[in-house]
Amino acid sequence: KADRQSKRRAAYILNGKRCSACHYHKPVPEFDNCTSASDGLQSCCRNCNKLHATMLPLPAGREQWRTYRDAMRAQAPQPVLNQ
Repeated sequence: KADRQSKRRAAYILNGKRCSACHYHKPVPEFDNCTSASDGLQSCCRNCNKLHATMLPLPAGREQWRTYRDAMRAQAPQPVLNQ
């Protein structure tokens, strides 16, 4: 498992890892550890995790989070596909 995690993390050095919430590619240090993940990192970056944790307890938190997340995804640069 440790070997697989190190291989995946090495692949993130060039492009970074994509946050599953905002879809931005960010460097590995911006993700917290998660031992159950295949790469050993959480799927969301630290900023998105903090916002998610603060918005969810609010009465309209879930809808606020979805609105914020969708706005960030719309601003995220789209990857260029090689053909």
